[in-house]
Amino acid sequence: MKVKTARTLAAIAACVVAITLFSSVTGAQSTPERACYFIESETLTSGMRLTFGDGYSFAGETYGTIHDEEAPYFAFYRQSHEGSHFRGTMTVTTITEIEHDTQIRQEIWQFSPVELVRDGVQYRNTDCGKVDALFAGLDG
Repeated sequence: MKVKTARTLAAIAACVVAITLFSSVTGAQSTPERACYFIESETLTSGMRLTFGDGYSFAGETYGTIHDEEAPYFAFYRQSHEGSHFRGTMTVTTITEIEHDTQIRQEIWQFSPVELVRDGVQYRNTDCGKVDALFAGLDG
């Protein structure tokens, strides 16, 4: 029972932090805010960290691995993001570096207090320490 209560309290605390952040980034703001997102699925492990600046701007980066044991396929990728946001919609320029190739795309993302959706992939809001661990060794 204590474990279930602790998990519930942790989930509530995470939602409060996410809602507070979401409230500050859905409108203009005067100080930067940081948000982190994470996904782990059968074929993708990825972490994203974003910093929301003055007004409606933001920038960030994603690091992840694509892994498919059936194919077999495994690749690391790193992305940088820059764009603007308004009322839960983000307009993003993404630069992807994967397998000695660089790709630039314009994307539209949706975000809420608990998730960020891009290309149909649902990232969950998470503690930035978890995402920072993915970047360990890359932030030289």
